[in-house]
Amino acid sequence: MKLLINGTEIPKSEYTDGDGLTISSVEVSTVGAKEKSVSQEFVLYGAAYQLVYDEIINDPNGLNNFLSVKIYEDTCCDTDILLFEGIIRGDDVDWCVDDCFCTVNFREHTEETRQMDCIRTTLIYDNWNNFTSQSHPRMAYCVEMRPGFLQHIIIILGIIVNLILFLWLPFAAAISLIVSAVNTIATILNGIIPGDGPFPDPFINFDGDQQTNFLQEYQNFISALNQKLIGCGRKHPSPLVSSYINNVCAKCGLNFSSTIFNNPTSEYNNTVYFFAPVKIGSLSSTTTWIDGNEPNMTLDMFLDQIIIPINGDWKIINGTLYVERKDYFYSGDVWVNYEALKENNLIVGNRLCMNWRQEQRPAFAQFSYTQDAIDLVGNEALLINRYKKTVEWNQPVSELQSGHLDMSFPFGAARFRGDEVEEDARSI
Repeated sequence: MKLLINGTEIPKSEYTDGDGLTISSVEVSTVGAKEKSVSQEFVLYGAAYQLVYDEIINDPNGLNNFLSVKIYEDTCCDTDILLFEGIIRGDDVDWCVDDCFCTVNFREHTEETRQMDCIRTTLIYDNWNNFTSQSHPRMAYCVEMRPGFLQHIIIILGIIVNLILFLWLPFAAAISLIVSAVNTIATILNGIIPGDGPFPDPFINFDGDQQTNFLQEYQNFISALNQKLIGCGRKHPSPLVSSYINNVCAKCGLNFSSTIFNNPTSEYNNTVYFFAPVKIGSLSSTTTWIDGNEPNMTLDMFLDQIIIPINGDWKIINGTLYVERKDYFYSGDVWVNYEALKENNLIVGNRLCMNWRQEQRPAFAQFSYTQDAIDLVGNEALLINRYKKTVEWNQPVSELQSGHLDMSFPFGAARFRGDEVEEDARSI
């Protein structure tokens, strides 16, 4: 074994014997992301200890420093084989005063682990590339009163008010003509009387907009009132799932590939992430982002959510982040060749032993969405099992399969106009 610290080869006499060293892959996330781990601590002496002493132990900022580490296999083959690439961090070192040695742990640190660290620490709406100023899909929605009969009452009262306001339109038109005449007279007098003129221009203005007359202002009032009564018209910027992912990938130096969310031929290519727990949508057509409704998730947290409905997984492979169904990553290729391992004396005792995983084998699955604490209307669809489904696969029946898999999606149920969950009040 060959050990290099900060590019300096360390003589075997300056660290503990590594003959029993094991380098293994350990899972570091819920989706099976792995990092290499060294099985034992190293005790460093001499020049190796001095490297650690100068950079970490004796430096007041040593906790935030690190040393690069590489471990090579140099005895089996024609060329050295890189087994491990990592770092010694400040919090990986133990030492005692007046001792001339220290104990260290190694942790993997490669381009892939740096990319993984980046997606674990970067929020999906990170504005490094003006993400919040970009054009995103805007989801239109309606606000409904609950209990439902209140919405019916409001709609009926709105119709009555609209009829009354419509009957007043001729009076509004007459008032508009009078106001226009008064403003014209005021403008003429301002031109005759020396100085800046005694009257403001325009003399009468109800909404502060000089481009509208009283009749137009009256009609705008009716439109605004109807918008309040009906509850529709607001839109909420909702970026595509692929936009959130691409935003972080670009910052972390990753490519993004997905036949599901990043494929023009996929029915899920235009999937958006609607998230509005704090503020209402905007009536403006130019609003690209609403502060306060940011989904405070790093990319790994976001990915762990969106893979649930697709029975998916996500992996970083050769600088590309893949988000796919689980079976996408099963190539069917041979991944362990017993005969080749045996011929190269890589199997201890020439025996390779294994067993099946010990896990429950359910007979059916139940799928459902989550109750949303702020969306009572969406929750109504759950009450009638609109978004609940049971899928069975124990045919023919096997006594080895029992119980069920409970799959609850971490999203609220969506409601749509005319979805027949209950009567659409606006259809009247």
